[in-house]
Amino acid sequence: MSDLKKIFLEETDSTNNYAKRISGEIKDDCLITAKKQTAGRGRTGRRFFSPEGGIYMSLLLHPCFPDGKTERITLMAAVAVSRALEAVFAVKPKIKWVNDIFLGGKKVCGILSEGVYNPEKGGFDYAVLGVGVNLSLPEGGFPEEIKKIAGAVCETADLKQRQMFIDRFVSEFFGIYENGADYMSEYKSRSFVLGKQIEYIKDGVKNKAVAVDITDDGELVVKENGKVYSLRSGEVKICVDSII
Repeated sequence: MSDLKKIFLEETDSTNNYAKRISGEIKDDCLITAKKQTAGRGRTGRRFFSPEGGIYMSLLLHPCFPDGKTERITLMAAVAVSRALEAVFAVKPKIKWVNDIFLGGKKVCGILSEGVYNPEKGGFDYAVLGVGVNLSLPEGGFPEEIKKIAGAVCETADLKQRQMFIDRFVSEFFGIYENGADYMSEYKSRSFVLGKQIEYIKDGVKNKAVAVDITDDGELVVKENGKVYSLRSGEVKICVDSII
């Protein structure tokens, strides 16, 4: 991590896209940051609002997961983001399964992991970990379609705070990623989904269940009518009032 290559961009379509474009020429781990994204993406291809005032970054990684799972780096990143926010801004973030960070009931960060799997190696040639943080309130506010769920870490953040957050996130992430440190217990303790009744959609049908656990590979374990299921992906909604 000490020799991590770093690339700063004024603007790009998506730091994840940029990382994938340079993956053929850069064989070492690399951090890409941008002031603004014109085509930021979230999970399932959703648009990620990315104006100036936020932090948009991607880590180009060359993982050695023998079972070829990028879900784990999403979980690691969620813990690292939470730690960095606490350290720099003295806030208490919570994690919404599987890849969102919330403050005061509003989403302030999204995480998107992608990778190119090599069946001959039994793992990934590389993985891209994207992190987008609504650090400051955007000029003009959030778009109408997300204003009820989107929030910002603070009203304004100076350049020093921005850099402190990036540096702390990178340090926390690689501390977990390289050293194999336990992060799942912390991920679970920061979750505001576990123990709650949730609503989820499976095969086009809306279901209700209780979230009871999260596996090491990021699957949400739910209990419904006495039966236990594991959800690999999807959106969940808390059915009961909770303090976030």
